[in-house]
Amino acid sequence: MKILIVSHCQMSTFYSIGKTLMSLFGTFEKSELCQLYVHGGNPNADLCNSYYQITDKAVLKGIFKRRVAGKETFYNADEIRPAAFSQKQKNESGALKEMLRDLVWSLSPWYNKSLRAWLDREKPTCIFVAIGSGKFLYDMAMRISGDYGIPIVTYVCDDFCFNRAKKSLAEKIWQRKIISKSKKLFSQSKALVSICREMSELYEQSFHVPAYTIMTGSYFEIPEKCEVAKPIKTIQYFGKLSLNRYQSIIEIGKAIDEIDKRTGEKHILNVYSGEVSEEVKKRCKEIRSISFHGFISGEEFQKTFLSSDALLHIESFDPKTVERVKYSVSTKIADSLASGIPLFAYGPGGIASIEHLRRNDCAVIATDPAELSERLSALFTDTELVQRISQNAIETAKKYHATDRVSRELYDILQSVSNGAPEI
Repeated sequence: MKILIVSHCQMSTFYSIGKTLMSLFGTFEKSELCQLYVHGGNPNADLCNSYYQITDKAVLKGIFKRRVAGKETFYNADEIRPAAFSQKQKNESGALKEMLRDLVWSLSPWYNKSLRAWLDREKPTCIFVAIGSGKFLYDMAMRISGDYGIPIVTYVCDDFCFNRAKKSLAEKIWQRKIISKSKKLFSQSKALVSICREMSELYEQSFHVPAYTIMTGSYFEIPEKCEVAKPIKTIQYFGKLSLNRYQSIIEIGKAIDEIDKRTGEKHILNVYSGEVSEEVKKRCKEIRSISFHGFISGEEFQKTFLSSDALLHIESFDPKTVERVKYSVSTKIADSLASGIPLFAYGPGGIASIEHLRRNDCAVIATDPAELSERLSALFTDTELVQRISQNAIETAKKYHATDRVSRELYDILQSVSNGAPEI
């Protein structure tokens, strides 16, 4: 068996999808994997036999030169994280940019002699395509599948087909194009793998393709028993503040300030994020309990993460954002549960991440701003509650987020597809 992974990002610890791919393929042999990706930089995970990169920049130049300079890349343990875009820049990139990007790829000769020579050498027996907002990846997987006669398994961790939020004309056109392309890709896929139960059920029913749920794994060693010995004085948040998550951070900070004013205690909300606009920073500086820190990774991240009194998962209550994240489960949830550290979750009920935590009773949860103060107070004072949800987190991690387990589940699916089994 040889799996060709087609994705935006390379295997890496920089990006959520990069870390997700690392957990999904963690038990595979290097000789069983190769990856074709479009992001800049080199992989800093040594999991694949070979990597091949075709960047947007190379594709754009290829329109005029009629030659796309794709290249084989190599594992680099010292690869650094590229500079992050500001929050404003991210919010300004939307449907028009995605459609323009797809147009550029459609006009450029990216499928050339160099790429085919690499594919001929690697000899993949199955394609695992991690789709996203760019439908050129869908075309890439289908083109290679058709030419080489190899099956496709599609991985979905974000929903772009059933988002019912109010949209601009450009967004409506873009979504129709994504839905049309998704139908074509799924009709050519032997199986679909999704990140949560809700998405698997929806996509299987809607697109009539066998769908399997494999949640993100954690590389942390899962303890047998939680050890919550000290009072919770700090809550730590690691991750992006995009998709209006900063609003939830502000609400939590204000609630903590009110609790501390009433009780005379002092609690701190530490925020580790590399993508914070000056406007958001200014608003948060007015809140005593919030302390901003920059992006951290590697050993520094692991040390800081595992030393937390409590961890935080947040989503926005903004209706448009709720539709966007309805079927998403943050990669940080796997690590949070596997750590056995008490987890506080603040977000609307009905979205996959909150429902996963609620079903398994493995976090202190607030699903309404009106109950935020009461649930935070419980986190700070109810030792029995904190012990219970922390132990449940460990059991949930063993069941859904142990890397060896989720990777073996994927291995069985891909091996069956590669071997041409009529049913998975």
